[in-house]
Amino acid sequence: MPGKMLKKAASKNLPTDVNVTSDKIYRSLFDCAADTIFMLDRKGFVSQINKRGKETLGYNNKDFESRKLDFIILRPYRNAFNKALKESFRRKVKAITVDVQTKSGKVLTMEFDVTSVRDRDKYLCTQTHFRDVSGRKKAEDEIRYLNEHLETILGNLPYCLRVVNPKGNVVYVNKTYKKKYGVSAGEKCYRLWNRKCPCKDCIGEKAVKFNIVQKQEESLPGGEIYEKVVLPFRNRDGTVSVVEIIEDITETRMAERQAMLIGNIIQMATSDIDIRNVYKTVSEKLHELVPFDRAAIVVLKEDGTHIEIFSLWSGYKKTSMAAGVYPLKGTVSEKVMKSGKPLLVEDVVNSKYWTLNKLAKEGIRSYLAIPLLYKGQCMGTLAVSSSKYKAFIEKDIHILETVAPHLAVAVANTNMFIQLANKQAGLQSLNALILRQNATLEEINRTLEYKVQERTKYLEDHIKALDNNLRIMEQFAHLELTEEKIYRLIAGELLTTEPGDGKYAQMLILFCKKDDSVLAGRLLFSAKGEIITHPDSIGLEDVDHIVLNQKINDTYYFNAEKSTDTESASGAKPPQFNKAILEKVGEIKNGVFCKIKDVSGNRGVVAVFNAGRKVGESDAKILSSYGLTLAFLKSINDKIHELKETYDKTLTLISNAVELRDAVTAAHTERVKHYCIEIGMKLGYTDGELVHLKWGAILHDIGKLGVPDNILMKRDALNDVEIEVVKKHTVIGAKFIETLDFLKKAKDASMYHHEHYNGGGYPEGLKGEQIPMDARIVALADVYDAMTSQRPYRQALSDEDVDKLIRKNAGLQFDPRVVAAFFDIKDKILAIKKKYIR
Repeated sequence: MPGKMLKKAASKNLPTDVNVTSDKIYRSLFDCAADTIFMLDRKGFVSQINKRGKETLGYNNKDFESRKLDFIILRPYRNAFNKALKESFRRKVKAITVDVQTKSGKVLTMEFDVTSVRDRDKYLCTQTHFRDVSGRKKAEDEIRYLNEHLETILGNLPYCLRVVNPKGNVVYVNKTYKKKYGVSAGEKCYRLWNRKCPCKDCIGEKAVKFNIVQKQEESLPGGEIYEKVVLPFRNRDGTVSVVEIIEDITETRMAERQAMLIGNIIQMATSDIDIRNVYKTVSEKLHELVPFDRAAIVVLKEDGTHIEIFSLWSGYKKTSMAAGVYPLKGTVSEKVMKSGKPLLVEDVVNSKYWTLNKLAKEGIRSYLAIPLLYKGQCMGTLAVSSSKYKAFIEKDIHILETVAPHLAVAVANTNMFIQLANKQAGLQSLNALILRQNATLEEINRTLEYKVQERTKYLEDHIKALDNNLRIMEQFAHLELTEEKIYRLIAGELLTTEPGDGKYAQMLILFCKKDDSVLAGRLLFSAKGEIITHPDSIGLEDVDHIVLNQKINDTYYFNAEKSTDTESASGAKPPQFNKAILEKVGEIKNGVFCKIKDVSGNRGVVAVFNAGRKVGESDAKILSSYGLTLAFLKSINDKIHELKETYDKTLTLISNAVELRDAVTAAHTERVKHYCIEIGMKLGYTDGELVHLKWGAILHDIGKLGVPDNILMKRDALNDVEIEVVKKHTVIGAKFIETLDFLKKAKDASMYHHEHYNGGGYPEGLKGEQIPMDARIVALADVYDAMTSQRPYRQALSDEDVDKLIRKNAGLQFDPRVVAAFFDIKDKILAIKKKYIR
């Protein structure tokens, strides 16, 4: 020890002569010490202060004459200081922290240590050490502040967050975690899942082993679904701990499953023209979304005073309210049909409705009725009931209201199907009657041979007309017809194609909507064997009012030359036409009118003129048969058009879910859809091909529903991992579309609209003609709209700059043919952009 002290003294240029007294050596060490040292007597008076103390505190020995050391200690710390001094006489005292005031008035935080110096148990003095720890305290305060601030941030996160050390112990949980699970730090990580041992294939272990972020969904026994993300980080000692972020995604997954089931229900409901054939399957699927025991479709009868339980499904038990016809008065359906709004009865016991009282006797407690609205008219109700009290909630009402319009369309189709079936049965009875009359006429006097031959010819013409009608119906089943094509099909059977064939020269078809006084239509005529449509429309004012007079028969024929034949009685007075129609038709020698009405209540007239022969009752009946076919075809075509509009609205509603998540892309889908339709028309797409192109454009980004919000809504640039996640939206969207049969042709647009013409795109790197044409069109429309739209991270590009980029990438990213078509219709593109910009 003396050797060490001598070496230290030498390093400080102290005298090291062994003859120097130990007192001088100690004095030298005392003055050169790094800490402030005071020497005190037994009473606490300062006898000496070293050089470091004088420099740090500014005091000298004179300042402490006849004064105790505690006068420089701030008052809150004096008691602890004096207590430590007294304790030092008996035992070693632990260091304490006190605030000391310097001579200049500055306050320093110092660590204080006191020792009694003795020589062979003889007390010599008290030695105190003061070490300035102000910097350390400041750093500790800053660390404490940062920890508190960090706790505030983590504690207010909407996600559950915890930190797990390498031994699997939870060392930190935020407030959200504590509130949800009531678990604090110290538990094993797997206790959250009610397990007694570590999880199999633990993603925390994988994160530590491979040092990458892990993600996993976990389902608990109670039905809850959680998404757990594990982020590894390295500790100072080289071990790896993990941060676990746990998010409850139960509602998200349930919403996805609900949307999928609703889509399946809608597809099944519209898959058959008669809903009674598929209603059981529809009800079973609907039961997975709404907890009912019994469901039925209730339809209003034509008389307006009765209802029919159209289709019934019961998973409960046999019921006295079976399918059949019942009085409307006093039923829930009566109130719902009048109001057009849903009605929920939480307890049917002692209800004012007789139908509910009947159900109450069978054990039913809750009842819910949803109106089936079709074109603003309530056709009936969708009724569900349960044996549980208050079984239905707002969510159930919302689900049934979503499905109800599609069931209403299916019910309307079924009603039309039933009506047509009844009319067909009537026609069959009429044909049987005609056959019986013809057989009887053959046995009558030969003097009536002329009449018999004429009746036989009428029968042959009528059967031929029926055959032709069946042929038209067969064509309709395989063609996507427009109203104009339907008119031309009928005209092709009635108008002359060869001289002397006995057919008519012109045909007039007029239609108006139910309860509408406006009547307009088409004038068709035959020229050189072809059916031609007159360029000018025909209005109601062009036809004599006698045509629509309800007092005359449904069929009306006339001949310009007066006839004594009683068969021409209904046409004894030809109708008068004004100059407008005479200019279009020319001279009218004879003709036949037939009033028609379709299943939707729309009325109209079909008329043929100038047969080149005298017309009679047989012509009227044959035209009546064609009129019935025309009304049927037009009704079916209208229903198909309405169904397509419903599909378009449904698909647009689904695609809007993406835009609701990402507000900056609002109206993007609508613009892209119209861009694609215009480009497709320019490239010569058929009507059927345009429909699938339109659906593909609407759903091209539907896969983004599978991209997490934190990535989809991120305002900064995405990293490599996030970009790969976003790229998966093409495959996700294609898989979703594949589940719906009528959308399978629209899958290509969603799957391949990010492929490049030179093969540099994704997901499969297709090249040139390998890429479906729909996807090539959507690719250009999508990029054009994205570049000309404003984003949070950049301004919209000008149209001139975008045009240059598109031309530059023709043959690289885009199909040159699609680029050429795009610029050919650029004026239409700009008009669409202006109309739908937000």
